[in-house]
Amino acid sequence: MTNYVVLRASPDWATFDLEETRPFLRLHKLDENLVIDFARIWDATFRLSYRMVRARLKALTLVTIEAVHDATVLRYDAFDAGAITAQDRIIFHDDDDWLAPHVFEELARLPQADGYRWGSIRIGLDFDLTAPGAGILALRPLSDIVYTNNYAVGGAAFLTRGREAMFEHSQAARAFAQPDMVVTDSSDYLSCAVKHPCSTLAAKWAMREPAFHRDPAAFVAPFVSRLRVAEPAGPSAWTAAPIAELRDIMDEL
Repeated sequence: MTNYVVLRASPDWATFDLEETRPFLRLHKLDENLVIDFARIWDATFRLSYRMVRARLKALTLVTIEAVHDATVLRYDAFDAGAITAQDRIIFHDDDDWLAPHVFEELARLPQADGYRWGSIRIGLDFDLTAPGAGILALRPLSDIVYTNNYAVGGAAFLTRGREAMFEHSQAARAFAQPDMVVTDSSDYLSCAVKHPCSTLAAKWAMREPAFHRDPAAFVAPFVSRLRVAEPAGPSAWTAAPIAELRDIMDEL
């Protein structure tokens, strides 16, 4: 049995041509100019460019997933679906979110299943309604929601349903809702969605707000200031080290 963490398709952000964000945005029914327009405003305001922030955050994510115990970490283009066996477990992961180092140890304690789901931590401001009214560091309520990085797929289900049914969380959510899909839930918080100021969700929110266009630095300041005083504890204690690194990146803006 092998535990896989598969990084979803992710560019070399430092040299990435932002024109290439258009197909992704169209696919998700977003304004295809969103990232280009946001990055232009960002780069005119901050010392760290949009691309460099994304590159630094990706590097931080790679540190967290490479620290996951008993895991084989692969980039998407190196993932061989033909090598999967029925006993394997696969987590598909974004390039700016974090995984707890003990995620597979927790899954090993659960009954074997087609799918696994766990609690999701969120770092971000109130525009992300998955934890309304919460502070910058929030435990999203436990539920049957499949977020971007709070699920794993058993090898048997992967072989039966195929990669496309499990790769993106929206597809996985449909699969997890099927009556013949056996899903086991953990009440532990094993991943962290980082809704940083350069995330697509934050950019979508910011570009609609006149305050961002008037003064981008003032608009981003609450994220930076609240991050400085965030105190991970209990279920989120494992995020202390990456939060410290995230603070350093944000302080360089």
